[in-house]
Amino acid sequence: MNGPYSYVGLSSSSNTVDINGSNSLFSNQGAINIGYYGSHNSIIISNGAALIDSNIVNKLTYAALLGAYSNNNSVTIGSNSSWTNYGDLYIGYFGSYNSVTNNGGNLVANNIYLGRSNSITNYSILNNTILIENGGSLEAANMTIGLNSSFFTATNTTSTISGSITNYGYISNAGVINAGFFTNIGKGTNVGNAIQTP
Repeated sequence: MNGPYSYVGLSSSSNTVDINGSNSLFSNQGAINIGYYGSHNSIIISNGAALIDSNIVNKLTYAALLGAYSNNNSVTIGSNSSWTNYGDLYIGYFGSYNSVTNNGGNLVANNIYLGRSNSITNYSILNNTILIENGGSLEAANMTIGLNSSFFTATNTTSTISGSITNYGYISNAGVINAGFFTNIGKGTNVGNAIQTP
């Protein structure tokens, strides 16, 4: 798609896009918005499929908004599947209970903002999450985890943040997180020695 924006659930609810199979590609030169003023919208990427979005057309910093001003939207990445954002990824932009589950695939973005508003410590934004499991991976330049939001990783996963992680929320980790720099201002972490910095 070549337009500046694509929408899954523009002011509407309970819409699903299913990208399924190794020859399946959803490529978007503009930003994708999942649940823009709409709830219970989802994208499922499975069985080797790929979703690619960018900010080439609109020239904005973000490539994807998940749960903008809305709640309970999700993206699920299955085994050997991928979601690549050539720009920033916002999960829960003035919205709550939005999630990305990476179940053995690959998630790539420039900067990731988990639970975001005009104030990173906005108490009204709740429970936006990223879950990496079953050998899934995450790659990003920087990640900011907002208050009341969480980043969970499971065993046999690797997350690489080349720049910094700034945590105002919660991190629970059993895999490996490689980060250039880690700042914890949040409620807490349960990571042991899993966060590796230079």
